[in-house]
Amino acid sequence: MGRMQYQLRISDPKAKGVSADILVDANMDFLSLHFYLESVLALEAGGVASFFVVDKEGQQCVELTMFENDDDSQAQRPMEGTPLREFVDDEILCFEYAFGTFLDNTVHLEVTHIYKEPRSINVPTCIAKKGKFQFDEVDPLLRNLDDIDELMNAYNGDDGAPLEE
Repeated sequence: MGRMQYQLRISDPKAKGVSADILVDANMDFLSLHFYLESVLALEAGGVASFFVVDKEGQQCVELTMFENDDDSQAQRPMEGTPLREFVDDEILCFEYAFGTFLDNTVHLEVTHIYKEPRSINVPTCIAKKGKFQFDEVDPLLRNLDDIDELMNAYNGDDGAPLEE
C-alpha cells in the first residue's frame, strides 16, 4: 500500500467564503505543516503557533506546541516528530491552528478526503484557493504607543503621573 495523503480545507471563521484546500502526506509532522501554512496563509515566517486537535463535539482535546515543555501529559505534545496520521481517524477530522504572538488568529483545518493511495501530485501543495486570508499582524493594543503605555501603567498600578524626585 502506498503512502496516504490528506486533503485539508483551511477556513477562517472570521471571513466567510475564504478557504484553501491543500494536499499533504499523512506522515507530515505538525511542525512541517506549520511552516507550509505560513506560506499558504502568507504569514510572516518564524511566528509562534499551536495546533489544537478538535474532537467530534468541537472541543480542543490536545495541543501541539512548537516547543517541548515540562508537561508530560498527553494534553500537550510537540509539533516536531508528531505526524498528522496519529490524530486523523473517524473521530478526529478537525484541527485549529492558532498563530501570532498576543493575537487571536485562528483558522480551522478539516480533513475533507483521505487518499489511501497517493495522488500523483507532489505534496504538500495547495490545490484550490478562494478569497484572500487576512490576519492581524500586530496586536491592536500595540498599534498605538499611548495604548501600550496606558496598559503597562495600569498593569504596574501606576497612574501615569511623573515620578517625584
